[in-house]
Amino acid sequence: MRRCGQAFVPVLMVVLILTAFAVAMTTASRTEVHAALNQLHDAEAFTIAHGAVIFTAGQLEEATGGGATIPQLTVPPDTDANGWTQLGDGWFKVDIIDTASRLNINTASAESLAKLPQLQSDPNIAAAIVDWRDPDDQPTIGQDMVGAESDYYQSLNPPYSAKNAPFDTVDELLLVRGITPDLLYGPPTGQAQQLPGQPSSRASRQLSQPLTSLGSTQTSTPLAELVTTYSREWNVASDGTPRVNIKTASANDLQTRLGISARLAQALVQARGNNGANINSIADLLNVPGFTRTVMQQIGDKITVTNSQYREGVINVNTAPAEVLATIPGV
Repeated sequence: MRRCGQAFVPVLMVVLILTAFAVAMTTASRTEVHAALNQLHDAEAFTIAHGAVIFTAGQLEEATGGGATIPQLTVPPDTDANGWTQLGDGWFKVDIIDTASRLNINTASAESLAKLPQLQSDPNIAAAIVDWRDPDDQPTIGQDMVGAESDYYQSLNPPYSAKNAPFDTVDELLLVRGITPDLLYGPPTGQAQQLPGQPSSRASRQLSQPLTSLGSTQTSTPLAELVTTYSREWNVASDGTPRVNIKTASANDLQTRLGISARLAQALVQARGNNGANINSIADLLNVPGFTRTVMQQIGDKITVTNSQYREGVINVNTAPAEVLATIPGV
């Protein structure tokens, strides 16, 4: 009996070791299965999103004649009442946004940014936005505003540096001093958001409170929906012809291509100074004798102050909301 007992102990130890090994293997297998499923879901989500982008690009190319006309898209099949379209086991939603209806945070001045409703109460944020994107390390200082450069961000925990380069996304604003999620996306609205496939009467997430006044102007539009990092148009007139650069064009070109008198053309040449130093925007023409608002209405679409192929940061006055229109200098 004693020998049997002695033999039983090693056997029991082996069983315990094998059991522990089996449990460990089972746990590891479950972890690997979950990881594999997560990778599968991530790959599926990426494929659906990528497919939606390609599908939409093709639809836009066909519907606009290569960008020549305003898009008129047909709603795809299997689309629910909230605009979500089913693709396999996933869903996608396509929104077409005229980015020229928004203020470009990569080109707008601190003064223009400070006119946005959400920034009116603290114009220092507008200056900090400019400092985040500009190439230098000198804080922007303007009327009632002071920006922030890397020395401020290095004092945070964890520390980081100002980008000193253009914004890639609107979400990047969250790295700028003074920008909070509520400021960027708006506080909870009390409205229910719809998940794909839900009827409009069901809510996926209840939010807590209505949006109130931001800054000195009430708005129901979040800051993220008023700004963009990309807005530009071809630097050509509405008929497709190249615009005339009023900083460099000769008096003869100004007269023949714009249809203005020799007197006006000569007045512009004299007023603009060497290399057009006195003309920084089209609006500066209003300071030149003879260039009335009537004249500007006639030639405004034909002129430019740059030889660039594109005009960056333009605002489409036909689609921009009042909050964005209010940021235009002189408005």
